[in-house]
Amino acid sequence: PRFFLSTLLFFAGAGFVAENLWGSRKYLSIGEWFQILVILAVFVVSEDLLAAVLVGILLTCVDFILTYAKVPCTVEQPVRRAELSCVRRAPMVQLTLDHVLNRWLLVVRLKGFIFFASAQALVAQIRETMESEERAGVPHYRRLHFVIFDCSVMDGMDASTAKILRKLKSEAASHNVGILWTHIGEQMESNLRRQELVTGDQQTFADTDEALHSVEEHVLSYQASIHDRWVSLHPTFAAHRSLSAARAAFEPFADVFIDDTWRHGCPWQYCSGVGMKQY
Repeated sequence: PRFFLSTLLFFAGAGFVAENLWGSRKYLSIGEWFQILVILAVFVVSEDLLAAVLVGILLTCVDFILTYAKVPCTVEQPVRRAELSCVRRAPMVQLTLDHVLNRWLLVVRLKGFIFFASAQALVAQIRETMESEERAGVPHYRRLHFVIFDCSVMDGMDASTAKILRKLKSEAASHNVGILWTHIGEQMESNLRRQELVTGDQQTFADTDEALHSVEEHVLSYQASIHDRWVSLHPTFAAHRSLSAARAAFEPFADVFIDDTWRHGCPWQYCSGVGMKQY
């Protein structure tokens, strides 16, 4: 009976090994097949099934981390470029915003569930951008000012990701860079505040367009401060600004015919004065 049982166990085990060890090489990658060999070797050497299971769990976790480290957590590669809101403005104002936001703005569109490994590369890129400008002595008006995280297709993040983003937020504040979050619901905003990624007002927005509009208002406020400095240099500049403002205020269709080319086909001869009697 012993010989029969031992033979039965041998051939059953041999078939199992042939199917799951040798046969699996056809559909497993080299790394996955190597993991199986390592687990088998640990079991043979230690003669302990628990040790082999623990080694297998450890190898699986390491493989999972390395795999997700290669998966980008963004929809597209973040590139500094101007993105404008849907607010219609005068052509010169649009050009000003486009010129300034080319240097001031970085929009990052996050996706999926963000793990620590996949977020490391993104955080390193943003950190390198800020530090390289500091090392190169780039003037403040040409440095990065705003980073917008678009969370429209993001599912969430783990605690380790929140920790490195919190560190990035602290470093960004030291470089006078504001971090904004868009497409944030009540639950996600609550999580961001609990993780100390959002600590004040005007840091979360319903959509990206709303955040872009807020950034544009900041740029226009900065532009107005530069105008005030120029006006204070000489009375001629102040007089020119006053006349320009009066001319703009007199224009009845300033918000209709934003560009001069829009006036073609709309001659003024079709316009006439109308008297309004007091009611």
